[in-house]
Amino acid sequence: MNRGDRWLLVLPLALTAMGVIMVYSSSAILGITRFQDANYFLSRQLFRAALGIVVLLVTSRFDLRRVEAAAPFVLGVGVLLLALAVAAGHVSPGASPRCCSSRGGSSAARPQSSGSGAASRRRSRSSARSPA
Repeated sequence: MNRGDRWLLVLPLALTAMGVIMVYSSSAILGITRFQDANYFLSRQLFRAALGIVVLLVTSRFDLRRVEAAAPFVLGVGVLLLALAVAAGHVSPGASPRCCSSRGGSSAARPQSSGSGAASRRRSRSSARSPA
């Protein structure tokens, strides 16, 4: 293995290790509160990292000429799967595209005048209590 190939192996492994550490540091408390296990997300991430390393090692044994010959087919399958995801995709509640209003532009940058927020809820409660 030459020097360049060694770096192509070391850098992804180092990034994977850093990712596992970051997942643990950011999700230990959530694991305790939801699943009573601080290592819940760590164990899942370690399993997926190990699976990725196994796939890396298996695919590193492939003959490059065969991979190059299959590239157009793999690209076509990928494009078809992306089109299928767009055509038959699922939109979760709250994920609707509300970025543009009838006046144009982004509604996220404009303040909401008659909508949500603590101030409007306080106003509606106080107006409901006072006699009109």
